[in-house]
Amino acid sequence: MVETTLEPRPEQVAAGRRFVRDVVTAWDQAELADTASLLASEILTNAVRHARRPIALRLRLMPDEIIAEVADDYARPPRRVLPALEDEEGRGLTLVEALAHSWGTLPTGAGKIVWFTLATAIETAPQPRWGNLSSGTD
Repeated sequence: MVETTLEPRPEQVAAGRRFVRDVVTAWDQAELADTASLLASEILTNAVRHARRPIALRLRLMPDEIIAEVADDYARPPRRVLPALEDEEGRGLTLVEALAHSWGTLPTGAGKIVWFTLATAIETAPQPRWGNLSSGTD
């Protein structure tokens, strides 16, 4: 797990995007760097808007996925809204829902965690073309 702490200021969203891009690329998952940084940016923007204390951004590389978490001190979970065409806000969770493998929120004693996962490419052994060719007799 890697973690950084960000102040609840708008310019910190760009710092969070860079952090995510750098870490995901260092994990040899460069094909996911753009998506991961976009989704982290959307979640961080909400945290920056509402948090009063530093925000934790954590990334975990699991065998088959990357998990990103944003922890802040604002207890209310984010909610998806349907913005009007001319609205410049309100599409963040729609993007997260569309691009993440999964996502959710967890309440904590001090606020909440908003998380998402991205599936990584899984190397699998080639399967035999005709199944098990053994006849069962020697």
